[in-house]
Amino acid sequence: MSTIRNIYYRGSLEYCNYTCSYCPFGRKSASADTDGDREALHRFISRIGQWKHGALRILIIPYGEAMIHRYYREGIIRLAAMPHVAGVSCQTNLSFSVSRFLDEVEEARADVTKIKFWGSYHPEMADVTDFASKIEKLHAAGIEVCAGVVGDPSAKEQIRRLRLLLDPSVYLFVNAMQGLRKPLSEEDVRFFNEMDNLFDYDRRNAKACLNNCSGGRESLFVDREGGMYACPRSGVRTGNFYDDSASLLQPSCLRKVCDCYIAFSNLRDTPLRRMMGEGALWRIPERKKVRAVFFDIDGTLTDVQGRIPGRTVSALKYMSGRLPLYLSTALPMAHAKKRLGDVFDLFSGGVFADGGFLCYEDTVECVPVEHPVALDFPGCRIIRYTWKGEIFKYAVLASTVREATRLSAGLEGEAYQLYQEGRLLTVVDSRAGKKNGLMTLCSRLGISLREILVVGNTMHDWPMMSVAGYSCAVMDAEEELKKLSGYILNPDSIPVFFDI
Repeated sequence: MSTIRNIYYRGSLEYCNYTCSYCPFGRKSASADTDGDREALHRFISRIGQWKHGALRILIIPYGEAMIHRYYREGIIRLAAMPHVAGVSCQTNLSFSVSRFLDEVEEARADVTKIKFWGSYHPEMADVTDFASKIEKLHAAGIEVCAGVVGDPSAKEQIRRLRLLLDPSVYLFVNAMQGLRKPLSEEDVRFFNEMDNLFDYDRRNAKACLNNCSGGRESLFVDREGGMYACPRSGVRTGNFYDDSASLLQPSCLRKVCDCYIAFSNLRDTPLRRMMGEGALWRIPERKKVRAVFFDIDGTLTDVQGRIPGRTVSALKYMSGRLPLYLSTALPMAHAKKRLGDVFDLFSGGVFADGGFLCYEDTVECVPVEHPVALDFPGCRIIRYTWKGEIFKYAVLASTVREATRLSAGLEGEAYQLYQEGRLLTVVDSRAGKKNGLMTLCSRLGISLREILVVGNTMHDWPMMSVAGYSCAVMDAEEELKKLSGYILNPDSIPVFFDI
């Protein structure tokens, strides 16, 4: 028991005040007895009060709506008041009076920073504006919240509206809908992945792996009678929470697949666990602090049509008001300005022309090609990019891909960095490159590389991403880059996962 840090608790409550068509708990009788559930909760809280094994984090996961009952609200406040409880959360549809709850918290002088909510929006029962308003009120009071919704294709417009209404830093998760009559279309999957960049982890679930699971080791599920399990889905009872002589037995599990978020969030060494960090329990991402963000342009900020999605523009505007944003691109600065339009003004400078040109604060400098290219390029279009008479980049457009490859082989050597994309061959000095440019710019600005986030989409971006404290591949990035990156997120999700 001494290793347990996270506890899930579920009482006997099975009644919900909502009657969603896809949920069985909305069809339970409202007159269901709550006395036994109240007593079970009080017993659990009393046991937590006697805990002597270190700090605890608690998530209440009822089969029904708990927060409409005063004894649950009071129980959460009691748990938050315990010094050894690091945090307490509850799954809820947020149908309770948020104002009343905040008054109850204030009256009890509870530590509001310990209270969190896993809120679920139900389009059949709740108005999206009212739901978002409750999230905003809790968020403003200092209570961390995630907002979730079932991935019902018929509710896409309400889900889109909810994302727009929520603060950009609030995580909106999408649960894969069970029992659909037909599989999700490609368009549906794309939409849900845009709303929640982690949607695929829920849609595909995960193979159960007891040796790679923290369930029963760091996390524990407790039912109304005190039965202990590795997680709510494991199916193997390992002892009783209220038996003073009990010690958790060897964790065991009957599942072949982790088929709910709580189950697969306990798997260690997964991209989801890495991105969620310590917030995996609450389904509220642990937001890492960064001092600056660097973005590639083509394929990172722009889509396949070369346009910047509106949601990306909104996120960039939100972020630029809170910390400096920089570009790190193969494009010369003039081309970057043209590509980004007014969005370019949101950036404080950056690395351009594959590191051959730097712009930051009121400073501009270039890394000239020390040994000018002397090869003949018959039949090729050549552009020389210069700054104050010095060439910092060559762009050579060959007649064929084969010809570009031949020219690249002829330029091999320590004097240059070469990049070929189809017929286009670019040449910068060996001292340039996105990685060196980024390192130089951070050094000039006095920003530690450990405190920056770099976002890209191809392996050409990996050298610069590899030296950053945090690396992020966009959702449509090359597969190899996604395997190497710490995060896989589109730009509009960055405020959810990073404290900016």
